[in-house]
Amino acid sequence: MLMYPCSLVGTQEPRCIEVADWIWATPAQMDAYDMLPADKPLVERLQRIGIPRVP
Repeated sequence: MLMYPCSLVGTQEPRCIEVADWIWATPAQMDAYDMLPADKPLVERLQRIGIPRVP
């Protein structure tokens, strides 16, 4: 699973380029998705400390 903190500029819309699909999800919403065992520590960390700020 790849995760990137990001923001959109103006009226831009996100689009899939090298992936089949994407979602916007808060850390609290990630429990609703099946996660690989290797990704669970990342999700737990995001839920514990929050999303990093984009500089």
